[in-house]
Amino acid sequence: EKGQKLYPRYELFQKIVEVLRKSGRGVPVFCDKHLSYDRKKGREMVETARKIGFPLMAGSSLPVTWRRPELELPLGVPIREALVASRGELEIFGIHALESLQCMVERRTPGQQGVKSVTCLEGDAVWKAGDTGAWSWDLLENAIGRSASRNVGDIRENCRHFRPATGNLKYVLSPVAFLIEYRDGLQATVLILNGHVDDTTFAARVAGEAKPVSTLFYLPPPPGAAFLEALTVKIEDFLATGRPTYPIERTLLTGGILDVALESRVKGHVRMETPDLDVSYDPPKDSGFLRGDYTSPV
Repeated sequence: EKGQKLYPRYELFQKIVEVLRKSGRGVPVFCDKHLSYDRKKGREMVETARKIGFPLMAGSSLPVTWRRPELELPLGVPIREALVASRGELEIFGIHALESLQCMVERRTPGQQGVKSVTCLEGDAVWKAGDTGAWSWDLLENAIGRSASRNVGDIRENCRHFRPATGNLKYVLSPVAFLIEYRDGLQATVLILNGHVDDTTFAARVAGEAKPVSTLFYLPPPPGAAFLEALTVKIEDFLATGRPTYPIERTLLTGGILDVALESRVKGHVRMETPDLDVSYDPPKDSGFLRGDYTSPV
């Protein structure tokens, strides 16, 4: 009813836990994208892994794929506002966009990463929110200035005339905004802009910087879809060492934000208070994204 694919990640996870309990030992477990469509189930999965004592990692390819330019924000960076511009189906690409946002804004602080409220907007309400300052047009321009797919013409017209060719057409919408208020006061926005862009970019206003910082999360296109290589490398390292590239709490938070955003949408685009998204973790010293060029001449 919220536009989610009800993959039984939680149920499969419980089957894995049952085997680990019987065997008396743990092994690394990886879960693709978010932990569950239900944020309560996601939190239970994290708590179970911690209780039994096995390493758990989850997430999407976006945080670890190539970045153009190779933007690595320093730990403790004073971010004042952040924005991600993306595309695609609400849930499937919504998690990609939120992971892209969180892997950048988490670097502002150790500990508390939690979210205070989430609001989902659609259609003209998205543009009105930008016009009234709920999100920044300047940050949007800096973000999509990195886009390799940016459409010509007016963004409002491009989104208004967008018609999806494939996928679950009911949930491939444009424009859509996720407005996110973090507990420390940071304001962040995810914009789904089908018809105007077909990639994912990030921009943020940093104290002391004259211009916003920005980057493109580069995904080598089909037929190879080599962006999967970036995530596969990290999964292999995790399975070999038992050490996740980044904390599982990041994906717990992004999956929770997505669940709340979709709930906000079906409840009439209301602002949702999120006491259950009180998530704390320390960001990794190195973000873990792939450096260098994707292609290497022979």
